[in-house]
Amino acid sequence: MDKPGDRPLHHSTKGFINPEPEENHPGPGSWIRFFIGRLRYAATHQFMTPAPALKNDGRLIHHNPPLDTITWIGHASFLIQMEGVSFLTDPVWALRASPFSWAGPKRCVEPGLELGSLPRIDFVLVSHDHYDHFDTETIMYLAGKGVTFFTPLGFREYFKKMNVERFRELDWGESAGFGPITVAGTPSRHFSGRGLFDRNRSLWAGWAVSGKKKRLFFMGDSGYFRGFEETGKKYGPFDAALLPISAYLPAEIMHDIHMTPEEAIQACIDLQSRICVASHWGTFSLSDEPMDEPPVRARKAAEKRLPSPSALWLMRHGETRRW
Repeated sequence: MDKPGDRPLHHSTKGFINPEPEENHPGPGSWIRFFIGRLRYAATHQFMTPAPALKNDGRLIHHNPPLDTITWIGHASFLIQMEGVSFLTDPVWALRASPFSWAGPKRCVEPGLELGSLPRIDFVLVSHDHYDHFDTETIMYLAGKGVTFFTPLGFREYFKKMNVERFRELDWGESAGFGPITVAGTPSRHFSGRGLFDRNRSLWAGWAVSGKKKRLFFMGDSGYFRGFEETGKKYGPFDAALLPISAYLPAEIMHDIHMTPEEAIQACIDLQSRICVASHWGTFSLSDEPMDEPPVRARKAAEKRLPSPSALWLMRHGETRRW
């Protein structure tokens, strides 16, 4: 048996853990109530107020020479163009965030860009293996285009099943280069698993992306924790931070693994980021808060805490902004 000092604190004998502090585990009653509520939502479509969308004409993302842009595709999926390199975060074009084509959270808004309309993609950042962040059909399509994937530890078996060879697994604190860009895995407070028996077999992570002139931070999912401040000190300051603002109710289940909008704004401050780009809202209904509540709360928090309200980007699906 390994001694505690033989491995990093977030590694365990069975996979990975959140080390500081370990998350609480709600009782079965909490989960039963939550799933009953999700079934009721599926039957009635309550709380369904998706984020706004617009049709992207492609002029900015196909500009030659490339511009530095951020495009929201939906949920945690973004197209980032940075110093001549184009990459995607947690690319999901699936209709449902689910292992089933007939059940599970259904997309409320079409993806902001069609897969076939993307510019050349150099690499993809994957934060963790949940279905709303890791879509195998999208991954296989991109792999067919020769794209390289950067993932946390534990994704080798997924890629082996998909016959994908161009990938690199990184632990927290490890980095790799791609042309003028360096990507580094950073701590996150979440969990992993795509079935009943694989919880925490793979790692979850944020990503610090550094170029010669710009720095970007991406977090797919995380509860609020002191790791944001440590990441800001180590890799910041950042020009933009893509941070999740929804899936925070019921708090007894979500608090340790997702942030409230107010916590996301604090994380932006901790990261020393000039811009906070709100993500993970208005695309899929995954929790109990109304879908239009997170941006309202995020805007109010930004007005109080950020140097300028314009430092918070609440983008529309399909919108491209220069940064």
